[in-house]
Amino acid sequence: MRRRHALLQQFRQDFLRNLRAGVRLALMRPVGLLDFRVSAPQFLALGLFGALCASLVDIAILGGAAQFNGAGIGGHVRDTAFLLLICWGIALWLKAPAATLALPVVLLAAGWFPDLVFAGIVGASALFGTASPGQDLFLWWAVLAWSLYLAWRSMAVVLEGRRRVNRARRAGSVAALFGGTLALALLFPAPRLWEERPAPAIAADEQLPRVESEEVLAAQPKLLFEALTGLEERTPGAANLYFIGFAGDASQDVFRNDMEAAQEVADARLGTEGRSVVLINSPKTVLDAPLATVTNLQASLSAVGRLIDAEEDIALVYLSSHGSSNHRLYVNFPPLALNQLTPIALHRMLQEAGIKWKIVIVSACYSGGYVEPLKDPYTLVITSSRADRTSFGCGNVDEFTYFGKAFFQDALKTTTSFVGAFELARAAIAKRERAEGLVPSEPQIHVGNAIRDKLDARARPANLAARSSQSR
Repeated sequence: MRRRHALLQQFRQDFLRNLRAGVRLALMRPVGLLDFRVSAPQFLALGLFGALCASLVDIAILGGAAQFNGAGIGGHVRDTAFLLLICWGIALWLKAPAATLALPVVLLAAGWFPDLVFAGIVGASALFGTASPGQDLFLWWAVLAWSLYLAWRSMAVVLEGRRRVNRARRAGSVAALFGGTLALALLFPAPRLWEERPAPAIAADEQLPRVESEEVLAAQPKLLFEALTGLEERTPGAANLYFIGFAGDASQDVFRNDMEAAQEVADARLGTEGRSVVLINSPKTVLDAPLATVTNLQASLSAVGRLIDAEEDIALVYLSSHGSSNHRLYVNFPPLALNQLTPIALHRMLQEAGIKWKIVIVSACYSGGYVEPLKDPYTLVITSSRADRTSFGCGNVDEFTYFGKAFFQDALKTTTSFVGAFELARAAIAKRERAEGLVPSEPQIHVGNAIRDKLDARARPANLAARSSQSR
């Protein structure tokens, strides 16, 4: 027992010593390798401590809307293992085997400090309302420069006294260390340990029917049947467009508003009137519209697939809801236990429905994760954010999401080109985010080579007609 206690005491002292030495290194104060305690247990402990500090950054950014994301644990373990692998490669190249463990220990001992400073600045800005449009960009570059300094300084500490390692090799090692970790973060972003929590369900309105009531349960099959059998058959000699909308979260009106407005624009501007169906989760529409469930979406796509000419017609699928960092679209209508929608499931449903030409638009946080699973030559994919970024306008006080308004209600009123509308919407959203000091959502687009030509041909007559009517 005494020996175990002594070992724990020594471990604690070594850990605190590493943290103190790491702070001195981060603050550009003199420090040497002997100031650190290098061991496998210290490497694991410092990795865990770094994850906790990174969590503070996520919580500071998200504020009260943060919730723990278990998938982030695996991402942090992956990044830590990758760091160890890079350091092992550098140690082999420099013929300094001790650097395999010493380098990651020194880096982790110092790396948590910038995260803590960053979290403090973001949290204070949110508390006192001092955030400015350029603050996030400035902080990003500042942390990047600080990280580069830590990589250089850590390498110098670990290799002190090794004259055989010339400056060129040291510089190359720093470039490999910094560039490798940065490339991993940018190209393969790991899920964050804390992500945005979906808004709580809206308070029950006594005058609205409950989704689990007998009245609603009896009405829903009929509503779906009428919506799908009411779709008009295609008009021969033209590329017909069918609209399928999916508003997944019943807790907020913003997604219902988005979907109803998008359907109105599509019917009026894109010619989908009589060929559009919307699935909505909202207490206000349970007796008027089919529920947005994965099963109903599959049935809707199958119905459209049976009506269209697969070689000519196009399906426009618009999804609007909250999204998670593991790229699941939030499907929510308590107390129902609904399946969540993944990009792989959507891809499978489109294939099974026999829909070749398709436009998929996803308005949700982290929706960029839908691009890779869905892209092919016959598909246009548009998302409201990057795979590792949140989008905005999905709060309780918002009438429409930023993307839904910018794309459907603003951009598509000036052009019928989906690519052109995306460029207009992306610019408008970026301007709005800068003005509000938000981290850019960076909407994404993939245009398949085949569908680009098809959409250009379809948009050309519509734009000519619009210009003609304006000139009159």
